[in-house]
Amino acid sequence: SNTSQRRPSVLTFPIERTLANVPRFAAYPRISPSSISINCPIPIFGSIPETFAFMEACKKQIEQYYRPDVRYYGGTSLLNFLRNVIFCVIEYTRIKTEKRSDASIEEYERLLHNFLSEPIPEETALNPLILLVYFDFLGLTYLRLFDRSGDKAHLQSALSCLERAGGYIPRVDMGLRIWEGFLIFNLARVYERAGEPRAKALFERAVDLRKKWIDHSGYNVTVRNALSYEYFVAKIKLVDYLGQTHELEKDKLLRRYRDMETELKDYTDVDKKLVQLQNIWKMLRERCEETD
Repeated sequence: SNTSQRRPSVLTFPIERTLANVPRFAAYPRISPSSISINCPIPIFGSIPETFAFMEACKKQIEQYYRPDVRYYGGTSLLNFLRNVIFCVIEYTRIKTEKRSDASIEEYERLLHNFLSEPIPEETALNPLILLVYFDFLGLTYLRLFDRSGDKAHLQSALSCLERAGGYIPRVDMGLRIWEGFLIFNLARVYERAGEPRAKALFERAVDLRKKWIDHSGYNVTVRNALSYEYFVAKIKLVDYLGQTHELEKDKLLRRYRDMETELKDYTDVDKKLVQLQNIWKMLRERCEETD
């Protein structure tokens, strides 16, 4: 549904209850049933088991329609598209959560087929957030295919999808501009693979956007650490890029990594589950050792 005046579909309404029933996300702000915001936590929490558990819980709520929904939308085409987007995001999250470097090209080809299996409804029928999510994850799927095949057509498709996703940013209430921070970073990754110099400016912009996320300290530990993780991932990637393009000499590169280790201490909160930030420590240690 695109406005609060419309009746929420079975694809939107149960998500409030689902989110509240998953302990890891219990403190996350309530989701308005007037928009399909099932994917809002996904970019923040990334590839952790709790994210996939949350998505699986959502999946159970959308596997079948109710007659009032079908009557209201005049058929199932729109509902089918929405459901397919959610299922594809769940599958992408599953593959990513497993952190398998050997995830086969066949898995991503099947995922791509599933993404393209339902026609895109008219934009006026959809909340722009859904289209942003669709083209973002479709673009990431193409990017994964390029990494495994080297087919430049996949890289071009990734760029087209991510640029189209970015066109919906002004129409979505971003708050902290979470989606913009991820889209800009994803675009930078595409340009990096294409050997385009503009990747640097996009990595820098992604770092600036993500820095603003963690300047807001009023979040609980789980959310704060998740936001901190994404900020440091972007910052490490930027420094990696500057090293790869020889814009930073070895001593300056090492200093940047060590400065990040110092900065990381300021964002580390006491939590029983600091796996994400521990991964940042590991990434920085490895780079310091390789550069030293």
